[in-house]
Amino acid sequence: MKIGLIDVPMLATPWPATKDMPAQAGDLAGKILIDAVNPFRSDLPGLDFGTNNSGAELAAQREPGARVAKAFNTIGNNIMADPILSGQHSLLSCCGDDARPLAQARQLEPMAMLRVSLAFRMRRGREFACQVIRR
Repeated sequence: MKIGLIDVPMLATPWPATKDMPAQAGDLAGKILIDAVNPFRSDLPGLDFGTNNSGAELAAQREPGARVAKAFNTIGNNIMADPILSGQHSLLSCCGDDARPLAQARQLEPMAMLRVSLAFRMRRGREFACQVIRR
């Protein structure tokens, strides 16, 4: 992916393949690395990580010179292509760039699991998105 005139690598593999990706990507020191992967277990009963770690934090540990951001994992590509639903903007959550904000991936990855569960296990389909609503 290119943002402006800089290359921004994106980690967007199935979870089992993610373990080898940073090494295959070459030197990422000083680069922003967008992690869009969800650490789903193979049969989708849940995540490989819980509240004390995340796939994004693991990516940051594997590639310590990169500036890792978690993004694009809580919303389907169908919603990204058309993010207005019933006149409202869809929520696209992201976090990253240092250890404290990247820890928020511990909430974003379960949020993605909820979306998958609603879409497929609860048979709600993919045409929905989340939104933060304030009083």
